[in-house]
Amino acid sequence: MWKVSKNEGVFMESYVMERHGDFGDYDGPSTQMTEKDDSYMDLRHCHGRQGVCEDLWVSIFCIHFDINCLLLLPFFGYRFNPPPFEERFFHFSSETIAKLKARANQEISSNNTAISSFQALAAFLWKSIIQAKGLKPDQQTHCKLAANNRTRLNPPLPEEYFGNSLIILTSTTTVGELFKHNLGWTASLVQQSVVDLTNKTVNDFADSWFKSPFVIRLDQMIEKDEGNSVQVGSSPRFNIYGNEFAGLGKPIAVRSGYANKYDGKITVYPGFEGRGSVDAEISLSSAYMRALESNKEFMAVVSSP
Repeated sequence: MWKVSKNEGVFMESYVMERHGDFGDYDGPSTQMTEKDDSYMDLRHCHGRQGVCEDLWVSIFCIHFDINCLLLLPFFGYRFNPPPFEERFFHFSSETIAKLKARANQEISSNNTAISSFQALAAFLWKSIIQAKGLKPDQQTHCKLAANNRTRLNPPLPEEYFGNSLIILTSTTTVGELFKHNLGWTASLVQQSVVDLTNKTVNDFADSWFKSPFVIRLDQMIEKDEGNSVQVGSSPRFNIYGNEFAGLGKPIAVRSGYANKYDGKITVYPGFEGRGSVDAEISLSSAYMRALESNKEFMAVVSSP
């Protein structure tokens, strides 16, 4: 059991910062927790069968609602092994991004809606990837964005807050509607999901989580999506090329490794040259990747880095 008290409210981020042992040997934990301070707690899972312990740091932050309760956290012992897929980086120059943004804003009918560069690119990638998959017109399709909660909370979290404070925004339509309408219409769906993210949205989600706690499992999420979604993570605002390790100078490329990858996952970074350029790392099964690379409209927008 997880004892939560003292703070005026908490929202959990279950990210493993330090781990020993093997989750594959997980056999029902006994849990010990000792409070370190108002914002961090030490959660220890001990494997009864193997006698191996997992040390996990669980980050906690306050979001202005009273709670004093016991929570049973459903930690799972499993390994995620996605079906085979390929990864490829596609570069979009600042000029290309500007053209996509201008096109999307010209195509929308509302004068009160302004499509951002990121929303225009996300909409373009959504349409292109679903086209490559060749899904049926009556199937639902989703574009999911990992969105930053910091500035949506009231009062906002400081930018220096260490750890992820995010929520998944979902835009949904049918495949037929996606291709019936233009880029501007698709971008407006993405834009509306961003507009709808407010302090109330975050607090309502946290309240529902405390009533029914869960830990996200990628295998279950992918099974539920049935291959009809794209999920966009990271951000072109992250200053990844500003880090110099041990005086080695500016990185020449950034790669994200194998973790949290699956068919339909998009990870976006700023381009090496900066100035609003974007690198999109796209993960797709081999057949879908070949179809995407054969899409002349898509490849005409892709630039050489």
